Amino acid sequence: MKNICIYGVGGVGGYFGAKMIQNNSNNQYHISLIARGHHLDKIQKSGLKLIGENETVITHPDMATQSILEIPQPDLILMCVKSYDLAAAVQDVNRVMTDQTVILSLLNGIDIPERIRSYTDKGAVLPACVYVGTHVEEPGVIKQKGGNGRIIFGDDRIKGAKAAVETAAILKELGICYDYLPIPDLEIWTKYLFIAAYGIVTSATRKTLGEVYENNQLKSNVKAIMTEIVKLASKKGVILQEMEIMRSLDKAKSFPFEAKTSFQRDFENPLKKNEKELFVDNLLSISEEFKVNVPMIKQYNLLLQDRER
Repeated sequence: MKNICIYGVGGVGGYFGAKMIQNNSNNQYHISLIARGHHLDKIQKSGLKLIGENETVITHPDMATQSILEIPQPDLILMCVKSYDLAAAVQDVNRVMTDQTVILSLLNGIDIPERIRSYTDKGAVLPACVYVGTHVEEPGVIKQKGGNGRIIFGDDRIKGAKAAVETAAILKELGICYDYLPIPDLEIWTKYLFIAAYGIVTSATRKTLGEVYENNQLKSNVKAIMTEIVKLASKKGVILQEMEIMRSLDKAKSFPFEAKTSFQRDFENPLKKNEKELFVDNLLSISEEFKVNVPMIKQYNLLLQDRER
């Protein structure tokens, strides 16, 4: 596994792409970036700049392009697009995948591997979640505002551990922080608990994380949504302890007062797609499947629908 492709160079893809390129000093790996627009133009001309918490680096990938067909056949693909671009992205990489290709899915969500599998039966798909606070500051520039840059991932749910073990070795060699857990579902749902509940409330109210946390009523609503998510997780065989609700609720304190959720930033831009399907519609679908009442999620779904009109 020598050819690595970062598919999507937004905050997450840009951060891990820059870190991998920076730590690939002996050129053991060929690292390609799939990007588009002005962001791609800037990377091609001046490199990919990462403004980290402790250092700023400018890195130069082996290749940056919009076309998957221009890069060496990838052995490892870090899938870093938003959920609304996932179908097109998987259909694109499927053109160059083999049974040995590994996709490490770094999207938010609780069923991303299953979504990927609906578009390809090739290779291995590793479930994962990631902790890093980053965004595109300007074309060609990624800025980190928090998180330890850690990937938590596990085995392909059908094909087993082989691809995950090989991926762990690559991440270690390239200095990427990671935890390999054969079954990472608990960690994936734990992260989702925070980002979904706060994403829903911040988007519906147009308030920052700090404003929501300091407002007793809105904070109570976030907690109610988290409680409903915990019930849905149990129906999926994932048991979240009650104390995790309080931990996730208070996690907002670790972010800047003015911070906005990723869902919120997209939702507030009428020219962009957003991940309402991932954070709201998916939960409503699970609640219908298992006949679980989720009144707070339904209430906020109506508020979000009003905002979209």
